[in-house]
Amino acid sequence: MLMVRLSRLWALLCLSAACAMGTAAEFPDYHFVHTSGEAFMYVAPDNSEIVFDLRATDPSAEQAFSRINGRIAELQALMTAQSLPDALSVGDVKREQLAAKDGNPELVQMKCSVRIKVDDLSKWKAVIAPVLNMPDVDKLSVFFDTTKREDIDNQLLEEASKSARKRADVIARSFGRQITTASAITDGQLRNLTLSIGLVTSNGATNRVRRLEPAADMTGITVMKFAKSVDVVFRTK
Repeated sequence: MLMVRLSRLWALLCLSAACAMGTAAEFPDYHFVHTSGEAFMYVAPDNSEIVFDLRATDPSAEQAFSRINGRIAELQALMTAQSLPDALSVGDVKREQLAAKDGNPELVQMKCSVRIKVDDLSKWKAVIAPVLNMPDVDKLSVFFDTTKREDIDNQLLEEASKSARKRADVIARSFGRQITTASAITDGQLRNLTLSIGLVTSNGATNRVRRLEPAADMTGITVMKFAKSVDVVFRTK
């Protein structure tokens, strides 16, 4: 009976050892280093947009419509004075009936969307100041942009890639290895790959996808910040 028990115990030990060896053999032998690189720069814009609504409310629909037309005429005159004939874009005028409230009569509201494209920022203050002081202007927003966005993005990607390679080289050399080729590269984060192999991604720079930057000060010209990040997996030897 004792011999039978010892035989069973020996069999269990052998089975456990075999499972452990199998598990160790299945663990992938990753010869790589995963790094990210970031780069950013501040850029002066070369164009802007002013977006707002014209909104007029009056008991008389004719009076409300007349006020809207008057504001549009003022804006057209402003664009002509600043030699910006194609800068003004006006949407359709929409009518809305407002119910009587608190003893006040029923009102008619006329509104339309307006967009002003300013390609010459030397005229910026001469354009924005009258608009800010104009009655019946509602929900005004100012945006700045640059026509060199693609060149800036490419430059930042190049700098971020160099940063990622430099980091990878430092990490690899710290462990007595050398980096070789890049196995995976992405503009941003290698989300699916890093999650699938159990890597934790860092909070790198966020790649901007918005076309325009909202301005904090509507009378001044806002300098824009561009940022890019890359994730790279380098092979090592």
